[in-house]
Amino acid sequence: MFDLESLVLAVVCGSGRQIANRQGDMNQPTDPPIRQTILMADSDPIVLESLHDVLSADFDILTASSGENALRESENSNEPISLLVTGFELSDRSGIELGVQITAKRPLIKVLLTSAFKGGLLVLNEGWHFLPTPFIASQLATIITSLIAPPPSKFTAVALGGRKQFWN
Repeated sequence: MFDLESLVLAVVCGSGRQIANRQGDMNQPTDPPIRQTILMADSDPIVLESLHDVLSADFDILTASSGENALRESENSNEPISLLVTGFELSDRSGIELGVQITAKRPLIKVLLTSAFKGGLLVLNEGWHFLPTPFIASQLATIITSLIAPPPSKFTAVALGGRKQFWN
């Protein structure tokens, strides 16, 4: 039988920063959160500017005015890109085509398509999501947070009042 207190817990959450380590003080401040990167693609510069204004306080934002520019931004970025936010139709290709091209090179990226899509059947790949327009800033922020910063799993250990506890 193992003793949980004697285990060395180096717990890492989804963003990669250290949460707790039994060898140190459980109340020590953690590393600052790592900002996640979002790539936004839309042919409308007003939409890009508005989305950038809403999201840049919490995320690093790459913007692209076309599918070609989005591919270039993705290829030139040395950092992981957590999410692609794209309109359903861009000036040079569909948002679906762009998503397929980027996920081929970045398989862990999630895709959020936005559109006033009204008819037909929309079937999305795993990790792909749809947000109908128009939407308000809080809707966008909520869905993005749920996609790239999900709640901790039941296996994530955290320090609470000097005790180790596991999420249920």
